[in-house]
Amino acid sequence: DLFILPTVALEGFGYVTIEALSCGLPALGTDIGGTKEILNNFNPSLLFKGTAPEDIASLILQTGKKPQSELEEIGRSGREFVKKNYTWEIVGPKIENACKEVMS
Repeated sequence: DLFILPTVALEGFGYVTIEALSCGLPALGTDIGGTKEILNNFNPSLLFKGTAPEDIASLILQTGKKPQSELEEIGRSGREFVKKNYTWEIVGPKIENACKEVMS
């Protein structure tokens, strides 16, 4: 029903967060690494306030109390967000351009 990434140390890009969103799951995560970047751009309310167990538990419980229709809408929106920002058709040319820029 929910994807939860309780990272407490630096995390790279955050592929698992993108994968969860692409599957239509609401994704909750800590304000660390790639998940911070992804969720800040999608829906900052899905970020935990901190890494303490109480902060993580609080948002999980709060989110779990939302109506199923609202969770489904977050899931649909997350999938659309990934399709608009993280498909290979979108990311591939950006990577290619960055590589060309570095090589020149």
